[in-house]
Amino acid sequence: MVKTIRKRYIAFRLIAKRSLSKNWILENLIRIMLELSSQQHPNFEYLRVIGYNQQSGLCVIRYDHKSKETIRSSILMMINTSQDIVSVDILGISGTLKALSRKFQKNDEVDRREYKK
Repeated sequence: MVKTIRKRYIAFRLIAKRSLSKNWILENLIRIMLELSSQQHPNFEYLRVIGYNQQSGLCVIRYDHKSKETIRSSILMMINTSQDIVSVDILGISGTLKALSRKFQKNDEVDRREYKK
């Protein structure tokens, strides 16, 4: 029996000195994940930047459910490895984008369409 991989979404806000791109964020996350998990090879198949708004710094990333701790620690390690990033704030984790945006609406922090710009 083949086990299916469940997708998870994490939203976080980056405050940076300069404007960053989706590719820059993804490349740095992969590099940090490889450094953190030297014994095991993380699964990058489902890792994708769903949206990034350069003005507000809001970023949403999709990943597989087994790499939750690696993703969280990699996002937080971006402060130490890059001189461009001033702060990182993880806003929430969810199984669907709809539920993730619902969490934002409860906190009145982010409009659902903000990360799609």
